[in-house]
Amino acid sequence: MRIKKILAAVLTAALAISAVPAMQVSADDGFKITTNAGSGSLVAYFGQYVYYDYDYTTYESKEIKSIVEDTYVSGDTVGHIGHYAWRSGYGFAGWAEKENGTPIDLTTYKVTKNTTLYPVWSNDYSNVTIDGPCRYIQGTFAIANGSSLKPLALREAFDKRAGYSFKGFSTKKNSTKVIDLDTYTVSEDVTLYPVYSGLGKIVKDEKGNKFAVTRVGSMNTVFEVMFKAPKNKKIKTFTVPSGFYDDDYNYFSVAGVSTDAFKGCTQLNKLVVQYPIRLEAGAFAGADKLKEIAIVGFYGDKSNIKNCFKGSNIAKVHCYENVVSDYKKIFTKKNTGSKGKIKIVGDFVGY
Repeated sequence: MRIKKILAAVLTAALAISAVPAMQVSADDGFKITTNAGSGSLVAYFGQYVYYDYDYTTYESKEIKSIVEDTYVSGDTVGHIGHYAWRSGYGFAGWAEKENGTPIDLTTYKVTKNTTLYPVWSNDYSNVTIDGPCRYIQGTFAIANGSSLKPLALREAFDKRAGYSFKGFSTKKNSTKVIDLDTYTVSEDVTLYPVYSGLGKIVKDEKGNKFAVTRVGSMNTVFEVMFKAPKNKKIKTFTVPSGFYDDDYNYFSVAGVSTDAFKGCTQLNKLVVQYPIRLEAGAFAGADKLKEIAIVGFYGDKSNIKNCFKGSNIAKVHCYENVVSDYKKIFTKKNTGSKGKIKIVGDFVGY
């Protein structure tokens, strides 16, 4: 796992957004919970950064091995910690009152005194990958086999959004069946996909073109959408954008083109698709005059464009010259479902 350094200024911001106790009081009125890295390092959830402090006088950096989480009223529960711990060759099993002690359940652990928590390690572990989009947690985490996911504070990392709500995590992409975060135990490498309600909602860009929301995005502002249909079916030329903003400054990243997106666009003869990841089967079906297309910066693979030209007359793909060889391997007749061989032309600049 690749672990990086982070400056004290970033540490302060990370703690401010991710360490939210049940109740905050002054230092004179409560008890402090402190985390100590022990034989490992304290690492940020988002970005996988080891916390470092930087001395601007000596220009030297020193790893931060201990962090005061917050101050709690006696009897409060900790809930979660704003970061996790990492150690090369080991998996993280949670927090304990002594290093390699018995892991505690932070959701029920009550604060009754000033306490220092230490990481629990195991050399029997699996990699848990959080396949965003997310709010404050992302990446791959080495977690001890047989341990809970509770130490990762997964619930706190996701927030409710207008028209959408976080339902939980699925172990299968595009599934709505979520795992029970309270009972799930790690036993093998796994990827967790966040599940939100409200997916499929139709949104429009400033020109009135339609897009369907496919994923609720990270850091409160990003959504992934697929292009569904142009506002005007009588268009002759069109560009599918790479993204757009709405009036609330939410950014919608366009992942690609949906099935039948150009159905009924009988006059369309020139089309540019910017930086797609997916082109669904039959995406260009029904646009009978469209015989060539420009695809700028394709970021997917063969599986992401299966039968994308089926039902269309597309026979030529324009692109940048430096990707011609790659496109020839991907945009084949067999893979795209085209009527004939696809000609790849590296002349996008002049297209």
